[in-house]
Amino acid sequence: MAITYNSQGAGASTETTLAALSPLCPATVAAGDILIGHVYWEGILDAPETPANWTLLSGPHVIQTTVARHWLFGKIADGTEDGAAVAFGAPASVNQRAARIYSFAGRTAGTITELVTGFAATSHATDPQMPTVTTTLAGALAVAVIGQNDNNAFASPTGESGGNWVEAVAEYTVALTPGLSIGIVTCTPTADPGTVTGGSDNTGNDPCGVLGFQIMQSANQTVSAGVGALDMAGFAPTITTSSNQIASAGAGALDLTGLAPTVTASDHQTVLPGVGALDMIGFAPTVTAGSGTAVNAGLGALDMTGFAPVVSVSDNQIVSAGLGALDMTGLAPTVTASDHQTVSAGLGSLDMTGFSPNATASDHQTVLAGLGSLDLAGFAPMAVIGNVVYVDVGSLDMAGFAAVVTASNNQIVSAGLGALDLTGLSPTVTASDHQTVSAGLGSLDMIGFAPIVTASSGVTAEPGVGALDMTGFAPTISVSGGQSGPPVGSFAMMGVGR
Repeated sequence: MAITYNSQGAGASTETTLAALSPLCPATVAAGDILIGHVYWEGILDAPETPANWTLLSGPHVIQTTVARHWLFGKIADGTEDGAAVAFGAPASVNQRAARIYSFAGRTAGTITELVTGFAATSHATDPQMPTVTTTLAGALAVAVIGQNDNNAFASPTGESGGNWVEAVAEYTVALTPGLSIGIVTCTPTADPGTVTGGSDNTGNDPCGVLGFQIMQSANQTVSAGVGALDMAGFAPTITTSSNQIASAGAGALDLTGLAPTVTASDHQTVLPGVGALDMIGFAPTVTAGSGTAVNAGLGALDMTGFAPVVSVSDNQIVSAGLGALDMTGLAPTVTASDHQTVSAGLGSLDMTGFSPNATASDHQTVLAGLGSLDLAGFAPMAVIGNVVYVDVGSLDMAGFAAVVTASNNQIVSAGLGALDLTGLSPTVTASDHQTVSAGLGSLDMIGFAPIVTASSGVTAEPGVGALDMTGFAPTISVSGGQSGPPVGSFAMMGVGR
């Protein structure tokens, strides 16, 4: 929906001391309409009052140093204003003054101060000079109000670029002393949103001023990082066990089974990094176990079974990096175990079984890097143990990871969508004599990894969409005499589908 000029009420003027200045609202006002009041006052000593339930939006703006000033007031209508008088005060002054109320339709959401913005004013000795006005939202309307210290006729400005200023309604002019005129022009910039620059109105060579601004139909809302997200920065649980203890599954772990945050954003919103994401920066659980301890599955692990954030966004949105993503920067679980211990599957691992973020985007959206991705920059689990090391210690298990991205017409789908970025993944396993190092140590198990990207006509799918980026993947295995263990430090891609 776009902003449109709707109507105007009867103007009011006076130069009588203690006389009220009370223009009328338009005859018909709907709830949600945007009402704009333009007030012109000769001289620089007197000023209008702000009416009840109205807001001063801009002003005073001085015209030619001492000639006059003008102001802009606004209100979101509640539907009771049909033909109502708006009182701007009754000062003890004989200076001429005037005001008029205008209405605009098309608002969908937002306060008056959120929707009427971008003020720019000019002053000139003879003819109205149009200010530069920029709209920041498609469908927004550039508006300018004009005041001149004589009762001259106005016309639509000429000579502008980037749009076409049009007189919305004939000027309100009164033959006081020396007389005055106030008027309004509107423009939808050619670029929409865009900027209209320059132009002037050839009037009667009298001091004048112009105040330009934009009116938007809804506020440019920002959905900040962390909405629907789990931020684990600095989460560092510690488990210490002594001899002959059993440390069961999940100790020192983060279990996100069934975590499914949902973010729904409407038109014209900016959704910033972290929405629907899991940020694990600094997650560093530590497990220390003594002799004779049985250390079971999941210690120091991150279990993402069923983590399925959903992000739905509509037209004209900017969806930034990290939506529906898992950022594992700095995840570095550490397991230290002494001789004669049994270390079971999953220690220091990341289990992504069932991780399936979904991002659905509609026409005309820009979908940036990281949507539905797993960023493992800096993931460096370490297992230092004394005797027997089992499958998956220090590994990444991606069974069932199935990110889905659906994009429709006219979208730009950038690098990294549905991707696994393993930059800096460098698990380290150090094992001493007489140990058995089993399959999967320091490995990446991608069983069931199947990101899907669906793009329709008009979509630009850039490098990396649905890709696996292994830059910097460098597992390190140090083993001494008496050990065995293929395929230590391996990369298993069974079941990968793209």
